[in-house]
Amino acid sequence: MAKLKQTSAARLVAAVKKRGGEPRDPRDAAHEACHALDAKLTAKWTRDNIHEALEEYCEGDRGAMVYREIRARAVEMLVCQQLGIEYDLESWAHTCFMESMQVGHILLPSFEWLVERIQAAAGMVTTRMMVKHIMALR
Repeated sequence: MAKLKQTSAARLVAAVKKRGGEPRDPRDAAHEACHALDAKLTAKWTRDNIHEALEEYCEGDRGAMVYREIRARAVEMLVCQQLGIEYDLESWAHTCFMESMQVGHILLPSFEWLVERIQAAAGMVTTRMMVKHIMALR
């Protein structure tokens, strides 16, 4: 069973690479795929292309960008769970919290608020549908 899950993880990384991405691991592949699919990106899935397409898709709405980042964190968490890969929610939420401040110049209400929002997003039907879509890329 573990070998099957490893193969599934490798296939996910390969599927994102095939589309032009450079994921570091299955978690990163799921995260970037979520953004690319949300933005309906047809160009190569490079990080720059994904970021530009997502900004255009969200029409510069910073709240929409925060929502998409929260959702991508929930998607990556669920994908990792399905693949049997350890996922440290608080660590990745911390990364999200810091990136929001440093890159997006957005101060989120609190770290705890962010963790709660990621957990809530994980329960949403649209999030679970995105996970299915990403897992089907393999």
